[in-house]
Amino acid sequence: MTNSRLQLRPLLEEYSSLRKECVAAIGYRVQVLAFTFASLSVVVAGLLTRNLPDLLSGILSLFVLPQIAKAALLMWLGEYNRSVRASRYLRKIEDKVNHIIELKTMGWETELAASKGHMSYAYVAVVLLILGIGYVASALGIFLLSFSKDGTLNPKTLVILLIYFAFIESISLAYFFYKWDRIRRL
Repeated sequence: MTNSRLQLRPLLEEYSSLRKECVAAIGYRVQVLAFTFASLSVVVAGLLTRNLPDLLSGILSLFVLPQIAKAALLMWLGEYNRSVRASRYLRKIEDKVNHIIELKTMGWETELAASKGHMSYAYVAVVLLILGIGYVASALGIFLLSFSKDGTLNPKTLVILLIYFAFIESISLAYFFYKWDRIRRL
């Protein structure tokens, strides 16, 4: 038995282990999404039907909930990164195994990588869903903090809050998409 053939069993065991890691990372991404969507939706609904002062509700809506959504999105991105790293290494193992046995018998990860845009629509939907919840909470916060009890708009407050929102969102989105792009280019 050649030295290459002796490497086959550990390679296949490593492949199996990494496939399990990929599947686990997908499951964790789904859990992050489900938990975040459910919890933030309940909190936003609670704030809409609240019995709290407008100031407290506005602060929670504008400064706390969107940041929780962004943190969840970064956790989702971390799990995405984990599955991408494992997938890249799996392709290397597929190449090694195919070379050792001199047949192209393994190729799942290689084929997925070749299909450009695989699952991209689902990933975009996740990002939009989580960001959308944060935007709804932000809009609620801006509304609650810009209007007085009698319904009078405070234009200075509105402008300040809109500038804050635009600034925070610009930084957050730039960071997220920078990280996402780096993961996809590795």
